[in-house]
Amino acid sequence: MGGRLLLVHSPLVGRATWDLVAAGLAGRGYRVGVPDLAGTVAAGPPYCSRQAEVIASSASAKPLILIGHSRAGPVLAAAGALIEQVRGYIFVDAGLPTPGQNWMDTVPPDLAAQLREMADAQGWLPPWPQWWGEEALAGLIPDPEVRRHFAAGCPRLPLAMFEEVHPPVPQWPDAPPLTCS
Repeated sequence: MGGRLLLVHSPLVGRATWDLVAAGLAGRGYRVGVPDLAGTVAAGPPYCSRQAEVIASSASAKPLILIGHSRAGPVLAAAGALIEQVRGYIFVDAGLPTPGQNWMDTVPPDLAAQLREMADAQGWLPPWPQWWGEEALAGLIPDPEVRRHFAAGCPRLPLAMFEEVHPPVPQWPDAPPLTCS
């Protein structure tokens, strides 16, 4: 039997991001969990702390490896601080944790400006797939059925989530970080 893996999707999209990967890993003997961060977006601030709590509450079997995709990367340190026996971290096309910073500080200024312009009067952004258009999404996810399933799980996003400062994590890193891209 393989090890315990916790696959964490970006809060910008849904847990369907990991569906095919989770099935493949489970078929190879790994114990795989995929926490659902969808509810953390609509619940309001503090986003990072709430996401870390959901991730930690999904860590029933230990020791484990936390694997974060995209914008889940910066949340992994806060989650790891709440979980005993994190064996390691894997960042899949993801940034490293940025305690004391917000996401807008880590991206090119033109992307930050683009997001601010897309927000409606209440500060909400459309779901992530709508940021790029159908053609760009089809280039990332060619299978129409998989693409529809993925897009259906993507929530509207509060601009405030991108501007929230990530909490300090004094123990970071508490396990050796491993970066994949």
